[in-house]
Amino acid sequence: MATVLHLDDFETGIFTIPLATKQELVLEEYLALVECEYLTKLFGVELYELFLADLDPQGLPQTQRFIDIYIKFSIQPEDCNYGNPIYTSMGLIEMLKGIVYFLYVRGSFTKLTNNGPKLTDSENSVNIRHNEHDIFTWFNMSVEYWCAIQYRMRTESPDVYPEFRGLGLQRALNF
Repeated sequence: MATVLHLDDFETGIFTIPLATKQELVLEEYLALVECEYLTKLFGVELYELFLADLDPQGLPQTQRFIDIYIKFSIQPEDCNYGNPIYTSMGLIEMLKGIVYFLYVRGSFTKLTNNGPKLTDSENSVNIRHNEHDIFTWFNMSVEYWCAIQYRMRTESPDVYPEFRGLGLQRALNF
């Protein structure tokens, strides 16, 4: 079960996912998977375990070092000029929502049947190709938030996050 993300996080906004009852169970599995896999990669194993231990029953961090990467922020490095980035994160939840949205919607383009994978078909709609959807935009936006969070931990506050051993995340190619 997910600790930080909840189904109601996907009821409004750009990451809205309309769900039928059976789909809620599938989305819950995505939430748990993404939290475990991606937060471990974001923080590294030790810092991820410390982050989990810091959460209250609602999934909110309690100590300032985790609050600082949980909320939205922008960092402009002193050497920032043309060609160098300003690091912006809309928060840990938005980053995770973009990843879940990408994986869930990408996985919903086909349905597995006894006769193999099939595209869904409807009398009143037409299937689009995966590259005609904004899922790549939202995932790549999450990658930017990922980079900002890691920049804060690695560069801006290395003494605050000595356990940080996170991995990079690559942008998705839309072709």
